[in-house]
Amino acid sequence: MFGNMKNQYEMVKKAKAMQKEMEKQLVAIEAGAGAIKITMNGSMQVVDIQLDSTSPEVTDTVKLQKNLMNAFNAATKKAQMLSASMMKDMGLGF
Repeated sequence: MFGNMKNQYEMVKKAKAMQKEMEKQLVAIEAGAGAIKITMNGSMQVVDIQLDSTSPEVTDTVKLQKNLMNAFNAATKKAQMLSASMMKDMGLGF
């Protein structure tokens, strides 16, 4: 019984350590020929957005919307892959 509790405690401890480490890891994605840059941490929180206000990829609303959507989706996917890799490395993967 106590062995199982200890295992659960260790897993929770590893998960919390991994979560803190994921918040430190950053992924950056560029879209719209580099006019849009989104930086996201491993916990999938956006930490920075940079826009080149002189680029037609930003000044054209339709292009901006499309490029932002693509950039967010790509950044989220990259952050998910980073998280999965970190979980696997820490023995928490499924």
